[in-house]
Amino acid sequence: AKSVMQLNCTTSPSTFVLYSSLGFSVAHIAAYYDCVTALEALLEFINEKKLDYYRVIDEDEPKKGGAPDTSTKALVEELLCHHSTQHYQGTSLTPFHVAVARGNLDIAKFFVENGGLKVVTEEDLPEIYAGLDVGGQKMDWALDHHASNDENEIKDKAVLIAALYNQPSVLEFLVKDAPELWRAYYKDSYPDRDLPELPDELKLSCTTAKTFYSPLHICCFWYDPHNSQNTNSHYGHFGYNNRNQEKESHEGMIPRLETAKKILELDSALHGNTLINAATKKQGLTPLMIAAFKDNVELVRLLLSHKAIVDCQCHVRGWTALHFAAYSGSVDCVKELLPHFTNAQAGIKSKDFDQTALTVATLQHHHEILKIFIESKKFNIFARDVGGDFALHHAIRTCDSQSVKLLLESAPESDEYLQENGVNQTVLDTAILRLLEFIRDNNNARSGKAQRAAAVLQLVYDQLGYERCLSQYKYIRSITDIMIQQTIAQCEKDLKSKPNRWQRNQPKGKWSHSFQIAPVNMPRLPAPFQEAKFVALRDVTTKPYINFY
Repeated sequence: AKSVMQLNCTTSPSTFVLYSSLGFSVAHIAAYYDCVTALEALLEFINEKKLDYYRVIDEDEPKKGGAPDTSTKALVEELLCHHSTQHYQGTSLTPFHVAVARGNLDIAKFFVENGGLKVVTEEDLPEIYAGLDVGGQKMDWALDHHASNDENEIKDKAVLIAALYNQPSVLEFLVKDAPELWRAYYKDSYPDRDLPELPDELKLSCTTAKTFYSPLHICCFWYDPHNSQNTNSHYGHFGYNNRNQEKESHEGMIPRLETAKKILELDSALHGNTLINAATKKQGLTPLMIAAFKDNVELVRLLLSHKAIVDCQCHVRGWTALHFAAYSGSVDCVKELLPHFTNAQAGIKSKDFDQTALTVATLQHHHEILKIFIESKKFNIFARDVGGDFALHHAIRTCDSQSVKLLLESAPESDEYLQENGVNQTVLDTAILRLLEFIRDNNNARSGKAQRAAAVLQLVYDQLGYERCLSQYKYIRSITDIMIQQTIAQCEKDLKSKPNRWQRNQPKGKWSHSFQIAPVNMPRLPAPFQEAKFVALRDVTTKPYINFY
């Protein structure tokens, strides 16, 4: 470190150690490569030479006591706590966080013991809007006005970073050993101050800023160990009514299994198993729901072995973990979850559309899951949703002949399917009207959609056509006559106005049956020397340091 400092030329020594073209300081580099000895030597040199902290001051930066602090102590503090200036997805890291992400336990411990984990108390804050004290109390709105607008999800939360980067040993150190080391450092550095509350980033209960994910929630997402710019950015959004929607790929990724085990172990010892069923503040998502949604079967198995509650319902849609697994098409997760559900729990309906997991699987065309549900005998296939529809109604509307066949075969002798929904339609009526709609909208009875609708109608008619209860026949007949007349009129109109266009694009409004779970964005952690260009020592020209300040 001393030889490096002697090569410094026209810039200040403090700038040299704090900034680089890649946005990392010398301490970031030491943290990345676990260079404890080198960082100790650098700090020894700075203190020995009493280097001053020279920097450019932002005009908007709050000033306390006039001139900024340019002492050696301020330089050391900035070096150890400096956030990287190279942002990725809005996140910057201190050297301590880099050490945590890399799993470098020795230098992480060094940062905690030497002030690399900075805690800002009221005594550290600058006086804002002097003269606004009322009765000895600061004006809250003034403090709020100068509050940070930083929306980084995991900024200054080391426990979350350890979970993100799958570092169980570092996470254990942060929760068990780091608190005492930090308290010892703070008492030694500020003997006249009261000991503040433990920083959030050393608490197992800390959460992300906007999504309120705990470390255990984070572990339920997949981790790519080979991608240093891992973002885990796939939302897991599956479009409604899209048969060709590809399932999310996890190739090359691994579950954060060991980290999750460590979190559960620590949570059991310290907090009495509070995290396993903890729901996020806004959406009410439990770790089991996320694991089921992300097809993370090993995490599902782990959570179930630790007695995770299976029938918790999220706030937004009222789905259970089984709904999420059925929605995302996770066959393995469904097989793990289903034995833990009673018949009553399996029949839980969503809060928005009153739909069971079986109906969700039908809507998403997940035939293998639908078959598993039917064979389990835990579901009522005649359960109605908010519109009075059976799952079969939805299968018919989406022309999913395989789902229609499975549902019809599950009740060959029942007359339940002859009952009407909320608009006085049986499943046969729905099949007839769906075919007419496709003919009307496509102006062609031979279109692919019309042919699929015709095949579905044939399946339904073969089983139910001769037993249709005609108590409301006059309404169905009227609707059918109107649809036929509208179809003929619309076809004639379209052929006259657009003779060369067989397809008429018609916007259709429909309820959304899709769902999203926000991803966990990981801060970029590139190797600091990866793109750096080194200059041979013989080409370096040294000059006296010039103090421009």
